[in-house]
Amino acid sequence: MLPIEIRRIVDWPWPVCESCTRSAFKASYSDSLRLLHFEAGKLDASRIIVELDVTDAMIRTAGCLRASATPTAPRVVVTLETPGGWQRYPCDTYINWQHNMRAVALTLEHLRACDRYGVTKRGEQYTGFKALPPPGGAESNGHGLEDDYRFVFACAKIDWQPGWTGEDLARLVRLAKRNTHPDVGGHADDFVKVGRAEAALRKANWL
Repeated sequence: MLPIEIRRIVDWPWPVCESCTRSAFKASYSDSLRLLHFEAGKLDASRIIVELDVTDAMIRTAGCLRASATPTAPRVVVTLETPGGWQRYPCDTYINWQHNMRAVALTLEHLRACDRYGVTKRGEQYTGFKALPPPGGAESNGHGLEDDYRFVFACAKIDWQPGWTGEDLARLVRLAKRNTHPDVGGHADDFVKVGRAEAALRKANWL
């Protein structure tokens, strides 16, 4: 069975749920794990990453959560590496992090059911959850898009994380602009290059 990699949440770019509710889920945590593994298998996922509000000390060296670990908030991000690219599923709807993870697993189950009646045949229902590839794994458009992508990360001074989305990249572009702005000690040439990179990434629909 494909192991689940536990990581701490590095960034939560979505609006925080202000009124988390109790779920009606009755399934056990182990049942939720089995469902998540099953649905990841249906997508031919090669990696399952679950991000939680935990410290590094709460995670074992092997990437498993320690039995005594208690996340400080219930939000969860499940990221899958699939043949079609990275997919990222956040959830903070419920007050229990295990239930938020089950909600993601059930969402995957229902998305897969969209293919049942032959309406979606190319995985269109997953498009909104697709994440960006890492620098070095990005598709090039033949006009230096890969270089633009790398340049933004370099100027933002942030390492790529599995599951980065277009929203994450837009935030990094803003950070890259701030870091390279001449008024804060940046270089004018780099500031202009970031602007050009932003335009190219927008044209490629990455932003």
